[in-house]
Amino acid sequence: MAKLDLSRPITVNDTTYEPDELYQRKLTVYGVQPTNYEQYVFLDILSQHKNTKVTQDGDQAGGYAQATYRYNDLDDLHKFNAHQYPYTIDVVMTDIADKKGNTIPVIIHVDFDNLQELQLVPRNQKPTNAAPVTPAKA
Repeated sequence: MAKLDLSRPITVNDTTYEPDELYQRKLTVYGVQPTNYEQYVFLDILSQHKNTKVTQDGDQAGGYAQATYRYNDLDDLHKFNAHQYPYTIDVVMTDIADKKGNTIPVIIHVDFDNLQELQLVPRNQKPTNAAPVTPAKA
C-alpha cells in the first residue's frame, strides 16, 4: 500500500478530507473486533497509544492511553488478524461526529506494509537477597 500524501485532500468512501482534518498516529494494536451497530458495520480497533499532554500551567503529563478506534472497512479484518497481537502500526486518522454530536476518532488509512509485531517476554527478576547466612560452627 502506497504512502499517503497528507498535503492533498483524501477521498475515502465518497467523503473528502482536507489535510488539516487528518493526523498521523502510531498505535499498539491488541485486538480487532467486528461491530454491527444499528445499520453501521465497522471494525473496533482495540489499541494503546502514547499520550502526552501539557497543561495550561506548563505541567506535563504522559503515559499510554487505551482506546477503541473505528475503522470502516470490514473487508480488512483478515489483514489485521494475519499478524500476531500485539503489534504497532502507523495510521492516518480524522475525527467525525456521530448522531448525538460526540466526536469519534476514525482510522481512514492503515499502513499494513510497515506493521511491526511486538514480542512480549516475561520479566526475569532476580531474587532479593535475604540476610547473609553464616555457616554453623562445629
